[in-house]
Amino acid sequence: MRFILLIILFLLPSPNIAKRFEMSLDGSVFRQSDSTSLWELYYTFKDAMMTYQPTDSGFQGEYFFEINISQANKKIIGYNWIISNTLKSIPLKDSVKDLLGIKAFSIPHGILQAELKITDLFDSTIKEKVQFNINSRKIPLDKISLSDIEFAYTIESESTPSANWNRAFNKNSLYVVPNPTLEVIGSNGKIKAYCELYNAKKASPEGYTLRYEVDDRFGKELFKVEKQMESHNDGIVEIVDLPADGLSTGQYFLKITAIGNRLGIHDTTSVTKSFFRINPDLLPTKKSLLIEGNDFELSEFSTLNNDAVNLEFRMAKNIASSFEIDEFRHLDSLKAKQRFLYRFWLHRDPSPNTSFNEKLDEFRSCINFANIHFSTGLSNNGWLSDRGRIVLTYGMPTKRDMFTSKPGYRAYETWLYAEKEGGLTFSFVEMHGHNNIFQLVNSNARGEFFDINWFEKYVLTDKSDPNVPQSNIEGR
Repeated sequence: MRFILLIILFLLPSPNIAKRFEMSLDGSVFRQSDSTSLWELYYTFKDAMMTYQPTDSGFQGEYFFEINISQANKKIIGYNWIISNTLKSIPLKDSVKDLLGIKAFSIPHGILQAELKITDLFDSTIKEKVQFNINSRKIPLDKISLSDIEFAYTIESESTPSANWNRAFNKNSLYVVPNPTLEVIGSNGKIKAYCELYNAKKASPEGYTLRYEVDDRFGKELFKVEKQMESHNDGIVEIVDLPADGLSTGQYFLKITAIGNRLGIHDTTSVTKSFFRINPDLLPTKKSLLIEGNDFELSEFSTLNNDAVNLEFRMAKNIASSFEIDEFRHLDSLKAKQRFLYRFWLHRDPSPNTSFNEKLDEFRSCINFANIHFSTGLSNNGWLSDRGRIVLTYGMPTKRDMFTSKPGYRAYETWLYAEKEGGLTFSFVEMHGHNNIFQLVNSNARGEFFDINWFEKYVLTDKSDPNVPQSNIEGR
């Protein structure tokens, strides 16, 4: 299970204790201060797993937890605690209940390394250790942003709880009971999750759009819910409560997106986390049972050499998530990289039952277009140019306006993507003569270079010309 960005992992038992040691772990990162994040660790296990010893009042079991968190090989947190459980009689293996817990830690920003050790205090042979990374993202102060997603069994108002919940589950006037298994179980199961949205009032005072989306394991959108929200605060709690009765047993992804509007710029942020649907009424679909063996061996990716694999990913990197980029970076063997590319495009195939991948074909067409139109005398790899990168990332523009150079003006282009995020614009200028090298100088897309004065700064060479237009310039 991947766990670097989303902090999702399952503690897999060693062979000699497989029947006795099973535990689910999960975690989420929230904003705390300008220099720290709040990381919450969630865990759950069956009470029958513990070794019990008799006491005056019944039987008691105890687990010893120890966590060490480091950054740049320097230990910054060392903490341990004991989980105790007292029973009147020792539970049978088929008569168990879940024990659920949470621990919160204040951590600095950046990538941190964590090691968690768990030991049964009444049977030292039952122990386990797991290591993982924590991505403590620094939340910007001037852009609309989201925390990690926390899946929950239930989310209730603290004023009307349905049970005597542990106070550790309380935050922002709610009881958020975490679901570390990431499983949505039952015929009428619901997807319940908690997320925090930051800077809405500051970055998007006129409101924002909130979108919940559920995708299957191949990246195909199954359904989404979108609503307009008021920016009443810079710290807003978002509670997800979606029906899952139509989802068959299998793996899915919940994606939460917030779209703000600031000075005409669509400020978009999103977070994604996987979950598992266990539906007794709907068995896994044929596609979710796909075994890639023969399909992979027959694919074009299985024949690529190491240089070709790395080139393919350099191009695909333009549309890859930060998680996928990190995953590929840690692959050592050629076969692993080949399989990565196979799955990368399989997950993006909008029609996996057809004989070809429309998304891959579209991407290859963009590469060819970029190499034909954006290459220079120095390089035939037009896809490496600024215009090539935008084509690979966003596809072909809805509208492309090209302006040749003339006295007082450099050559420039303006592109419009009318259907993306309410309308994205990109402006490129040929800065040095007639070499077909156009640099991106302005865009309203999130994460791209933005300069409201791009025309005056980069297009004009004679800024004293009285005929120069001073307004109504696309992309300003």
